[in-house]
Amino acid sequence: MNIIVMAPKTRYNNLGEFYDLPLGLAYISSALRKHGHNVAFVNEHEQMIIHGDNYTNWLNATISRNEVFCIGGLSSHYHEIKRLINHVKSVKPDIKIIVGGGIISSEPELMSAELGCDQCVVGEGEDVIIDIISGKIKDKIVYAKTITDIDSISFPDYDGLLVNNYLDRQLCGDCYYFYQVDKPRALPIISSRSCPFRCSFCFSPIGKKYRQRSIENLCTEIEMLKSKYNINILAICDELISLDTERLEKICAALKRFDVKWTTQMRVSQATEPILRMMKDSGCINISFGIEHVNDTVLNSMRKKTTRAQIENALSAAHDVGMGIQGNILFGDPAETYEMLADALVWWKNNIRYGLNLSRVSAYPGTEIYKKYVESGKIPDKMEFIKQNCPFIIPTSYDFNKSENIIADFKNYNNLPAQVVSKVKTKIDKYRGQLYDVGIKCFHCNHISNYVDLYVGAGSHGGSDMNNGHGYRIGCKHCNQRTDFRL
Repeated sequence: MNIIVMAPKTRYNNLGEFYDLPLGLAYISSALRKHGHNVAFVNEHEQMIIHGDNYTNWLNATISRNEVFCIGGLSSHYHEIKRLINHVKSVKPDIKIIVGGGIISSEPELMSAELGCDQCVVGEGEDVIIDIISGKIKDKIVYAKTITDIDSISFPDYDGLLVNNYLDRQLCGDCYYFYQVDKPRALPIISSRSCPFRCSFCFSPIGKKYRQRSIENLCTEIEMLKSKYNINILAICDELISLDTERLEKICAALKRFDVKWTTQMRVSQATEPILRMMKDSGCINISFGIEHVNDTVLNSMRKKTTRAQIENALSAAHDVGMGIQGNILFGDPAETYEMLADALVWWKNNIRYGLNLSRVSAYPGTEIYKKYVESGKIPDKMEFIKQNCPFIIPTSYDFNKSENIIADFKNYNNLPAQVVSKVKTKIDKYRGQLYDVGIKCFHCNHISNYVDLYVGAGSHGGSDMNNGHGYRIGCKHCNQRTDFRL
């Protein structure tokens, strides 16, 4: 059968800038190809670049040649998914439309009706999509069974994503973990699925059962990515890379053999100094820690099953071994009072060297906090809430104006100022503009790192705005800590 699998270009990324690859849809494309279907995998971001002003005509012709249209994403992608479904229907009214991903798994009945799809999938789609396409499953809302053996899943359709185009555009300032490589070629990979923990603000669209790939299967995919796409950075995008040290040791041994820089996510309760040194020795340069708050009452409310002491130990150990740190302090949990907020901000100021971000708790569909807000009436209209991009909901314990003022005051301290010791204009990038070769003296260790073809456009580098939007944040090549600079 002739099938379109489409990954929407999101409004969060300008054309030609770095974006997160939609691996979920790449897995679906690969599953369909494996079963003999003719798949047109449309990565909209790349196709817009390739076809330019002729993109809409090209897309319309592609739609006309196919019988089924598959699309998916998260609730935050609602507007893009709705836009494309409406467009596809206008071009070919009788095409079959199938939708999956977190946008469906979090609110199946609501989104099935809102998006006007023929069928939609709750959970993992790689196996069930074959039975849907063949007509064996005719239910409008299809509840997929959990895939127990995730080694059986075909690798994502990287070619369909046009990853060589994506890789060729990457610059060292595109993402917070690119800084170690002057000409980054970074791709994501998944070594496990779901998470055994149930944080109140988190939703896993691929089920609750935590499963891990075998090290052999993971290595086979990494070998392919190295040989076929010449990658030098790997982002392990698991919700939880490992539950046990033994598996993590095997992953580190494999990655050391492949000689790539890598980054991942990790619980603070696992981050001991010996483990962090092992990870760094294997090429890990940065870890995103699940921090979220430093008040134990709030952490309990969030169901983090971590403590302030564990957070402090993990961050201190990471800093001491020279591991890059990524993390957030989230404000607005229902259990948080003004006093807890103020205490967290004082802690953050006293520990500014870690470069943690300040953000708000978001009640995304499917999360426990979202369900509670719906039940209590704080979210009176679920569809309107999603259309408004899930705005922050003020906890009843808050004095909102007082809280906003103290957060604004403390943001002035979000500054780890480095010294720019050299700056040379290099070339003009078609999408990013002027690029520079820059020498930056680190705030933390005084090492001077040289960065090639650095750009400082909107959204680059991630992190501090150096007080009012005039600065950027980047990792030091020597100590891996993040530091702020202005050009």
